[in-house]
Amino acid sequence: MDEAETSQLADYLDVPAKDLRGPLKVVDVRCSYCTHHLSFLDFAKTAVESGAHGKEGLRQVLTGKSGEWITIRGRDGGRPVSCAQCGNDVPRPMAGCYSEYSSSDYAYA
Repeated sequence: MDEAETSQLADYLDVPAKDLRGPLKVVDVRCSYCTHHLSFLDFAKTAVESGAHGKEGLRQVLTGKSGEWITIRGRDGGRPVSCAQCGNDVPRPMAGCYSEYSSSDYAYA
């Protein structure tokens, strides 16, 4: 993720960008509706808006305050993600592509 994307994520999580432990990486995928380049922000917003996670928990993980984590995707092909720009779900055929993301303390594979 570039500096601007990291700043957007930090703003969303109400944390200084310097506190996010990078590098923050997401598999290179674009939304098929608006061509927005997916970043950690898309995953964070999807998690919070679906009720799967709260902002405080995401802050703790992405700032390293919760230690190191790895989540292994099950046989279900991963969770869907919504585009932070247009709000549409990224189509399921891309599920195997976009579900890999990581920071220095967290990875989802």
